[in-house]
Amino acid sequence: GTAPGILLPVLEIVHRRDPDARVLVLPADHHVGSEDVLRGALRAAAEAVQRPEAPVVLLGMLGEDGDHEYGWILPATRPSSGLRPVVSFVEKPDSEASRALAAAGALVNSFIFAARGRTLVQLYEDALPEMLRAFVPVVLAGNREASLRELYDQIPVGDFSRGVLERSASALGVLAVPQCGWSDLGTPARLRRFLGQRRFN
Repeated sequence: GTAPGILLPVLEIVHRRDPDARVLVLPADHHVGSEDVLRGALRAAAEAVQRPEAPVVLLGMLGEDGDHEYGWILPATRPSSGLRPVVSFVEKPDSEASRALAAAGALVNSFIFAARGRTLVQLYEDALPEMLRAFVPVVLAGNREASLRELYDQIPVGDFSRGVLERSASALGVLAVPQCGWSDLGTPARLRRFLGQRRFN
């Protein structure tokens, strides 16, 4: 799952490379039509997490009404060009709830975000302490392959959005990304829909 998938490299960075590092998470299964627009948002997110007390900065996209395949981020204020606090994060709500969130000004979670490494570790400490305690000694021991295999055999599947972000709204901020042709291609249905749209455009 995505919870251990993010935790392992973050601990590697914080404990073995740079305790003050800033981290940028970019999924590999997305399409972006205008890379310049997204690049500008990424720069803004990276700048926003320079301070030690900075929140985790999520990049939010405009979603389709009723889209229940994504997480939704409800900012404290209506759309603006700056970083806004997050009131709530709801992972994959049903269609009715996602319509209500969209009407309230919520944005789709792109799963692209910036944070200080230590901030992410603290979120795991608060939300998934058992997972954090299981990983730290393995990382400190040098990420030996056998130890990692044994650890992954023991830990439960964990979803970062549901297990960490939903429980940490007060530690989040969101930047609204202008339309940039973003598509998450992470499921067969989304990929088919994307390819169909491109065929007729």
